[in-house]
Parts: sequence; C-alpha cells; structure tokens
Amino acid sequence: MSFHLRFRTDVSRASSAPLGAEAAAKGWKPIPQVNQLHPRGADKDYVNGAYNCAPAVVAMVARGHGSMGDLTDAQLISQLGHDIVTRNGTDPEGVTKMLERVNVPLAGDALGANYSDAELKQHLNQGHMVIAQVRTRDPRARQDSAHYVLIQGMTRNGDYIISDPLHNRPYAVSPKQLQEAVLRAPPDGGMLIPVASPSESSKLLGAKASIAAAVGAVAAAASEGKGSESVSSPVSAEGAVAPRTLSQEGMPVISPTLARTPTTQELPAVAPRTPTQSDMPVIGPTLARKPSLTELPAVAPRTPTRSEMPVIGPTLARKPSLTELPAVAPRTPTRSEMPVIGPTLARKPSLTELPATPTLEKRPATGERPALTLAPEKRPTAVEMPAVTLAPEKKPTVDEKATVAAAADKTVSLAEFVATTTKEAAATAAALENPNPDAFTATDELFEGVDTEFKEPTTEQQNSKMEANERRNNYHLDVRYGDRHGPRRSDKTESVTPKDKDVEEFARELRQGKARGDLSAYETLEKLEKSDSPRDRRVLELIERMDKKDPGVGKKMWGDGF
Repeated sequence: MSFHLRFRTDVSRASSAPLGAEAAAKGWKPIPQVNQLHPRGADKDYVNGAYNCAPAVVAMVARGHGSMGDLTDAQLISQLGHDIVTRNGTDPEGVTKMLERVNVPLAGDALGANYSDAELKQHLNQGHMVIAQVRTRDPRARQDSAHYVLIQGMTRNGDYIISDPLHNRPYAVSPKQLQEAVLRAPPDGGMLIPVASPSESSKLLGAKASIAAAVGAVAAAASEGKGSESVSSPVSAEGAVAPRTLSQEGMPVISPTLARTPTTQELPAVAPRTPTQSDMPVIGPTLARKPSLTELPAVAPRTPTRSEMPVIGPTLARKPSLTELPAVAPRTPTRSEMPVIGPTLARKPSLTELPATPTLEKRPATGERPALTLAPEKRPTAVEMPAVTLAPEKKPTVDEKATVAAAADKTVSLAEFVATTTKEAAATAAALENPNPDAFTATDELFEGVDTEFKEPTTEQQNSKMEANERRNNYHLDVRYGDRHGPRRSDKTESVTPKDKDVEEFARELRQGKARGDLSAYETLEKLEKSDSPRDRRVLELIERMDKKDPGVGKKMWGDGF
C-alpha cells in the first residue's frame, strides 16, 4: 500500500545560512533570507521594494530574535518602514527607530568606515550581528548606491557571511571586499551598526524596566512628600543646608510622616523603675505582656478524693485513666441472643447461614425458539420519489482559474519538498565556500518586473505592538571613528581644526575626503575624538550628524537623489 503526501510550500523563502556557535549560544534562531523585492506574502499592496533594504534587513534581525511571527515578511517590511522609508531610502537613525519597533537594542557605538577587522570579529564573537551600510554597484551602468546588508558571522575560511536583501541566498565576502564596500558607500562612506543578541537583549530590556520602575517610585515618593514640614529643611541663600541641633523640647514627634528614624540621643529619656508587689498586673485577658513565673499567684496543690472523681460521660473535659473507668463484668451471649442473618449483620455469615440460591432458568435450544417472519421491503415507485432540482453548474472565471493554478504550483509532494530543500541547502553551502566575486552588485535584471517608482504607502495603521515598543524604547546612535577609550590629547590648547578655517568649511573638507575613500580623513576624525577643543568637538558633531542622515536605498533609480 502506498500513498502520496502533498502540501503547500512557499518558494519565495530561500535557505538560511547555518548559525555560528556564538550566535546559537546567545539565543539566535536561524536567520531567514528576506528578499526586499519579492518578500513572502507580497501582494498588490506591497510597494517600494527597491527602497526597502533597511526594513528587510531589520526584518531578518526580528526573525532571528523570534519576534513578529504573526506578520508575513511583506507585512513586517511595510510596518517597519512606515513613516521612515523615503524615496532616498533609510538613514542610520531610521534603522535605529526600526530596531526600537522590534525591541532589539543596539550593542554599542556604530563603527565608522575605518573600522578594524578585530573590532568586527569581537562583536561577532560576542554573539552580536551587524547591520552594514555598504556600496552596491551596477557594473554596466557604472552606478553606485548606498545599501544595507546583514553580517551574520564568519565562515571557517575567515570570510564574512552576508545576507543581502537583493539576493535569494546568503553569500560570503572577504574582509577586503567588505572593507572596500563600507569605505566606498555613497555619499561619503558607510558604517557598521551592531545589534544585541536575544539573550543580551532580554537582560538589557529587563534592567531598563527595573530602572524605570525605580525612577517612577522615587518620583511618586517625592510628589507625596512635597510640602510636608517633616521632610523639608531650612536652606541658606547659597543653597547649602543649614545645620541645626535639636533641643529636648524640639525633639520630633514619632509619627508615620517622619522622614527619618530619630537617633538614640534624640529620643526623650525614660526613668527606669521596678514595680512593687502591689503594682504587679492582674492576670487577665487585657494583660499587655506575658507575666513571669514570679508574678503568677501561688496555687496550693491537692489530690482530689474518690468522690470528686469526674463521672464518665460526653461532657468529660479529659480522657479518664483506666483506674477511673467502671468495672464491666464480661459475659457470653446465648444462642437465642445471636443476631439474625441480614444486611445489618456485623460479622460475615457462614455457609450454612446463607439462603439457598434459586436455580437458573434453562436456555431454550435452537429448535425450540420461535420463528421470526420479516415483512418484505417495499421500494417507492418513480411517482412516489420526491423531485430533486439540481443547480446549474457554475464555470470558474479566468481569475479563479489563475488562483487555482497558482495554488497548484505551490503544492508539492513530500519527496519534491525534500529534494528542493536539499538542493537549496547544497546551493547555500556552495555559496559560502568562497568569496562571491559578484557581491554587492545590483544589476537591472534583479529589478525586472518590479515597479521602481516610489509611492506613498497605502498600508493600514501602524502595528500596535511596534507602536508601543517605539514609545517605550529610546535608542541613541553614536558613531565612533577611532578608539574612543584610548588616551586623550595631552595638549588641550592645540586644536586639530586649522585656525584659518571655519568649522563648517573644515567639516565639509573632511566629508569630501571620506567620499574619496581617503583614510587620512578618518585619521583626522580620530584625532578630533580625542581633542578637548570646542572647535574640534563642533566639527566632529557636524560630521557625525550628517553621517547619521546618509540614506541607504539598495539601488538608486534615475531621478532619485541622496
């Protein structure tokens, strides 16, 4: 006997890269490949796929955290990009807001394009994943665009595993490929944004909730005690608290509103005294304390006489001893006094006392049984049959035929599913064996059949869970261009910014150097981070603010500008 199992599967969901040991230990689930152009669950309402690289990457992170499972990939991307994605894409601050919506905290400062491999590997070894702002290229059109990808981990060969939302499966890149892509990201270099692991996220969010509860309790206590004289203290004109020594008459009255516990010196003195015999308390239910043995009245012991012994009865306050019980003469009942056998018998009767059992009725033989005659079944005639009216057969429309055909295309057998899954896993493993020479490319073939014109989304109201997460979380993105924990400049009077240049002019020159991929510009930024000069701090703030506003889009379409 054989049977054929068929079930539906979604061919748009591609294979996931195998999780590294560090990521699995930190609670990450396998990261699915989410395609920004053709996400799972996409329909006619899904728009702006060419601009949705950032929400597609954050959707992968959310899936890795095991959250937002009630939404399809297309719904999740649309909700993440709600009021954030523009025709220029998404800037890093928009990525931070998307992470707030899925309750995934940042895992430290963002790293500038001059990051070191040691810093990136340290994040991956700690179980973090990293969102990278990189350059994508169209080799034939010679067009560069800013784009977001997810760095999941490393291969055994030391390459980085990249989940690119423009492609259907992860691929590997060498450290040099990744460094070049981040350094050349338009308009003036990209950055790396580390995100916390699920286990680290739960600890950070739990600590944040505890701090918020403590702050709320302090605020409530302060509002309740405001205006109370017991908690106020005289303040001098300079704001210092004036000391004061309490006299005996000025001792605070002990009450529930007392802001502190008085010291032993502040309590009124109590003269000790020893009570006399006449002062001893009378023993009664109102006694405030348990009297000692010396305070109890003396009781003369005595032994009760025989006549004073209590009568045995239900009102006896104690159990009498054997000597107090009356003597009972034992006797054996006579035969006539023996009980009659019945349901109230206190003992098990003997066999002779049991009543006789009636004999069972004899079962008749087969020949002695009466014959049964069945009446012949009468079938109704054609006239007697009720009339049945059949509804005319409805032929399916063209759209209904297309829907059925599409459903049939997505219905595969178990053997086909296993074969497809095995093939996808083998293709993913092959893609991770060596660095992909076509990494970070965005050719026109990828966008075939995709509407690349930006449209204002017509999606429903924002997801209530995401909205609550965004109100509760308040992440702040900082960008680091060097070792912020290193020694600061010893000469605090010397400024890195030339004296003959305006602050904004110098910041503009540094951004132009970053746009050329000039590492000396990043060396200057690292010096600015270690400077205490107000001019240097101002230049650094201008560049960091502009870097956090540089968008990533996936592929810049003609007519779009950054």
